[in-house]
Amino acid sequence: MRASIQSLVRAVVGSLVLTLVASCGGGGSDGGGSAPLNITTTTANNGVVGIAYTQTISATGGSGTRNFSVSAGALPAGLTLSAAGLISGTPAGPAGSANFTVSVTDTAQQPATDAQALSIDVVDPLVITTTALPDATGGEPYSASLEAQGGLLPLTWTLTAGTLPAGLTGPDPASGAIGGTPDPVCVAAAAALTVQVTDSGTPAQSDTQAAISLAVEPAALEITTATLPAGTVGAAYSAIVGAAGVPPYSFAITAGTLPSQLGINAATGQITGAPDTVEAQAFDVTVTDACPTTVTRTLSITISVSLGRNDTIADATVLPGNGTYSASISPSGHPNTVYAPDEDYYAITTTAASTVTVDIEAAVNGSPLDSVIEIVDVNGVPLSTCGAPAFVTTCTHDDEDPGIVFDSLLQLQVAGATTFYIHVVDWSGNARPDKLYDLVISGVN
Repeated sequence: MRASIQSLVRAVVGSLVLTLVASCGGGGSDGGGSAPLNITTTTANNGVVGIAYTQTISATGGSGTRNFSVSAGALPAGLTLSAAGLISGTPAGPAGSANFTVSVTDTAQQPATDAQALSIDVVDPLVITTTALPDATGGEPYSASLEAQGGLLPLTWTLTAGTLPAGLTGPDPASGAIGGTPDPVCVAAAAALTVQVTDSGTPAQSDTQAAISLAVEPAALEITTATLPAGTVGAAYSAIVGAAGVPPYSFAITAGTLPSQLGINAATGQITGAPDTVEAQAFDVTVTDACPTTVTRTLSITISVSLGRNDTIADATVLPGNGTYSASISPSGHPNTVYAPDEDYYAITTTAASTVTVDIEAAVNGSPLDSVIEIVDVNGVPLSTCGAPAFVTTCTHDDEDPGIVFDSLLQLQVAGATTFYIHVVDWSGNARPDKLYDLVISGVN
């Protein structure tokens, strides 16, 4: 009986010791209790106005039930946080960023907490707003951009169906730009494109727009040259009549005539030659393009003579014949000597008997030139066939109308084909600055 009682006492005491050791943490296999409470979610997805949203806030550690709450800031309008850590709802807008702090509490007998700062970007729904692109013109530079609204920038554009007209590229992934120079066309043609845009949100939004139209129209044929440069007798001439349309082009003179010795290249529109006559010619140029379309424009070319430095018979300016030639007397030789007078020489060639009138018009045009003219041969000797009606006077003349004007005039008779020289002198010999005059020739055959 005594042995049974002693065994019972030992069992009770052993049980009490084990209980005491357990309550003091002794002998446990974790060596110190539960892990620290820690929120592991550090970023939150963005939301879209009007689209259902969910985001779970996760945590580790602790030993009891976790309770989550917003301890600072506020969630976007339309969203709530459950005690279990679920953010849900439908963002109401407006678009923007909401900053807040989530806290978690352990409900064990020894409570513990952790907090994490988070933010949610709320954006508007991503929508492509471009339904058609501006028309392009064949052969002309083109630039246009696809447009979208909403979403989180930056956006990325892709062409998912359809083919751009030849000569155009795009869309640019970053900007949505389409550009280039479309190939010329004779008939309008349109491309139907399907494009997609994706934003940079998490999760990303995408939108697709089909049947975006991009048409290429034919370029209207036009002659782009409005004026042509003047030419000079005896000097090579070159000018191009420009055209815009659908190449290749064909050029033709369809009315009027080009100046003497000039011609137009039918393939390039270049006018070239060496004109030999003082004249002004108006003419029609007709251009035909590849479609074929035609257009006509009236242009003109004036041919004159070069009145450059001509102080001697050797460098006399060759005049083609009758006409009015604008010129000026300039100093020759040393400007302070009277032995090198200011002078000009001109050469005239006749092909038949002629009565030629040489007239200097300076004073009547307001110029201070006091002109003297003489007609000489190749050796500088004045001719003696001036003065109507007999034509036996030496060909030298000062004032056309003595005492009234300074201009001079001579009438010369030649028996047939010959070359003579007109010598123009400033009476004062100090033509500085240049003194302007017109040399008027008539009667040359």
